[in-house]
Amino acid sequence: MPTAPQSVAMPKSWRLLFLLFATIGRRRLRRSFRAVRILHPERLRALPAGPVVLYLNHPSWWDPIVCAEVARLLLPGRKHRAPISAASLQQYRFFRHMGMFPVEQDSPRGAAQFLRTAGAVLQGNGVLWVTAQGHFTDARVRPVELKSGLGALLQRSTGLTVVPLAVEYTFWNQRLPEVLLAAGEPFAVGGGRTLSTAEWTVTLQQQLEAAQDELAAASLSREAGAFTTLLQGRRGTAGPYAVWQRLRAHLSGQAYHADHQDQTPPPHRQAPAVTPAESLR
Repeated sequence: MPTAPQSVAMPKSWRLLFLLFATIGRRRLRRSFRAVRILHPERLRALPAGPVVLYLNHPSWWDPIVCAEVARLLLPGRKHRAPISAASLQQYRFFRHMGMFPVEQDSPRGAAQFLRTAGAVLQGNGVLWVTAQGHFTDARVRPVELKSGLGALLQRSTGLTVVPLAVEYTFWNQRLPEVLLAAGEPFAVGGGRTLSTAEWTVTLQQQLEAAQDELAAASLSREAGAFTTLLQGRRGTAGPYAVWQRLRAHLSGQAYHADHQDQTPPPHRQAPAVTPAESLR
């Protein structure tokens, strides 16, 4: 694993503050989304006890809240840490006490900051969460392009596990959108030929893009049964739709169902392939 200078320690995290953030975030997720669902949660539950890098695409403001929920449910008892831009940390100072550490973006000094502190996290057997695109990016953009910092970290590392995590936010058949995730295939770093920073960056991009493509196909199918539901949100319609549904159920003597449509999944069908060019139309 990376060798961290003695002067660099793992960023501290106040457990009670993290729990408060996670609790408030969970309530907001329940109010704002139909559900949080994931493909292959077993890949996260079965991770070894050593250091882990979990990197994801970055489509939304919601990402830290979703990651906190995934960490709570699928990786409990671990030490979770994440880089954040120095400018954002100035705006949201409480993140410093939740295990997030500042990084100056797009500068040699920022790159050195990331390598030193991320190395300390991994040396302490922590889970390092990285939005490796470095900025908000639509989940449909192909090819996936990542900053080189994570590749540089892996080039200097050994004895850790890396997992790509795809995330997107989409509307299906209900009033509220879905949070959809897919855990990619974990891979080990260490042993064998050492890759260069550029080679690691290409590998990371390919692995994340594969996870995003799998998630996109599952999202297109609109089959909730293909996913494991981590969190159930609000159900039902609103306004005149809800009034009409209740009135119709009362007049017909039938049970009231809050959902906009029956949740019985449609017959399985293969989602159409989406080429990179088509995904941007």
